[in-house]
Amino acid sequence: MNFDILIIGGGPAGITLAKYLPEKLKIGIIEKGDLKYNNKINLNDYGYCSKYGNYPFENYATNFSSVNYFGGNSLVWSGWSIPFDPNEASAWPIPYSELNKYYRAAEKFLNLKSFEKLNNENYEEYKKFETDEWKINSWQFVKKKNFNFFANTFKNNVKIFLKSEFKKFYFEENKVEGVVIDTPKEKNKIINSKYVVLAQGGLQSTKSLLLCERDQKKNMGNENGHLGKFYMEHPHINLGFFYDNKKAFKDKFLKKDFKLEGLFLKNPYTEKIINGCVTFNTESLLLNKDALRLLYMLRVKRFPKNILANYKSYDFIKNLIKGTYDLFLEKIQNKKFIYARFEQKPNINSYMEIDKNDKINLNWDISETDIDSFIEITNKVQNYIKNKISEKVFIDDAIYDKVNWHEKYKPLVLGIGHHMGTTMMSNNNKKGVVNENLQLHHRQNIFICSSSVFPTGGVAHPTFTICALAIRLAEFLSRKFS
Repeated sequence: MNFDILIIGGGPAGITLAKYLPEKLKIGIIEKGDLKYNNKINLNDYGYCSKYGNYPFENYATNFSSVNYFGGNSLVWSGWSIPFDPNEASAWPIPYSELNKYYRAAEKFLNLKSFEKLNNENYEEYKKFETDEWKINSWQFVKKKNFNFFANTFKNNVKIFLKSEFKKFYFEENKVEGVVIDTPKEKNKIINSKYVVLAQGGLQSTKSLLLCERDQKKNMGNENGHLGKFYMEHPHINLGFFYDNKKAFKDKFLKKDFKLEGLFLKNPYTEKIINGCVTFNTESLLLNKDALRLLYMLRVKRFPKNILANYKSYDFIKNLIKGTYDLFLEKIQNKKFIYARFEQKPNINSYMEIDKNDKINLNWDISETDIDSFIEITNKVQNYIKNKISEKVFIDDAIYDKVNWHEKYKPLVLGIGHHMGTTMMSNNNKKGVVNENLQLHHRQNIFICSSSVFPTGGVAHPTFTICALAIRLAEFLSRKFS
């Protein structure tokens, strides 16, 4: 069986790529999952988090944020979409003007409004909330979030292999000629292809390359020792709360009409600041770890395996009841919660590796540089609220305790599956894993399409940018056949 392009992974990246490739090409999509979420396939034991990544429950960042299903993580995605700011992408080898072109294409693909027009429209409504330090930007939420519906939209040139697992690359001498997969009917099936694109997600794509190096003794992206390194996430932290007794916000900063406004720094990357943004939650229930468990179950419409591992069902129910009671009080008190999303600086001590049982071991590190940035941004948020909203702001003092920071925040930092950086993009083959066209530096026909290629993390949710990069990659691969 021969293909022009094989895509490993049927999530947002792989599906977007396939939709934008020309019909004249023969395309295959290898997807381990099925058209429905299946507990037998999603065992939720893909790996371990040795540092952060265990909130809202144990090993969340490795297990529950990677869904085997046609549609991938879009099944549990909330639809948050926003482009990178030009400052955030200044270290990327792709000029921002070019990246912006593909953002416009992604807006059309996901049926979103123009972000540029949206922020201009919001300016009049929100200008009184802006300061010299803070601006207002909007997230949009994709209405049709689950990419699974694309399964019935492909032309005859696209073949989807469901419940089929990528096992390894197929080599002839030292050249990759295709892949080896297990299908429901045949083990170790060889599929030939001119080009192979790993679109398995931010951790699984990296895992495939690491396993190739270990088991097949072929160097696949690790020539400079950077494969699996520079892991980044968006640490989500509840900084504290305040009482909006003056009702300054009223109906502002609330999710409505598939959009949500937040505070964004106007001038990040100054002094000790990297980047960060803030939203104001009207209820703590959305920050409750058991509410997050319940939300996950509602999205997959199953009771996923291991979701209550080493955890009493009694505590799960009790915390949901308490959270509902707190919600009632918070509404009466006009209580608002300050929820921050922080950027991390690329850090070689933050990495993933594979153990002898083929499990991911995620060493997600938060550095002293990151913590300094968190503290500086927290100070700015606190001053903003005191000057604009309420003089009484209750910030958790633990954020300032640098000596005990890791001990206090390890069980509190939410990492929601924004896996970035382990196959970093660079136009210099002595750095990173892929070039500006997402091609392995030292392999001509292997590409990676996932958030793992991001050189920096910014504060933007990654799926929108992943779709933009997939459209760009589709154009690049199309030119190979033109």
